[in-house]
Amino acid sequence: MKKLLDVQTALHASFDEMLQLVDNVLHKEAYTRQEICEILDIKDEQLQESLLSRNTQDGESFQSLKHTACMFARQQHISAVF
Repeated sequence: MKKLLDVQTALHASFDEMLQLVDNVLHKEAYTRQEICEILDIKDEQLQESLLSRNTQDGESFQSLKHTACMFARQQHISAVF
C-alpha cells in the first residue's frame, strides 16, 4: 500500500479513527531514513526508488506524524464540505 487512503480503506476506518491510530502508532520525533528502512525492512535504495518523491529523495529525516495527521485532517475537512 502506497497511499494513506489505501490503509484507511483496508482498515474500514473513519477519519477520526485514522487520526487516533496515527497519533498512537507514529512517534512525534522525525523518522530518520535508517529508521524507516529498518521498520519497512528495505534498503535505502528501495526507499528512494519506490517510496520517496523527487522532493523528498534527499531528505534525511521525515515528520511522519505531523504530515500524516495533516493529510487525514484535510481529507476529513474536504469530505465534510462535499
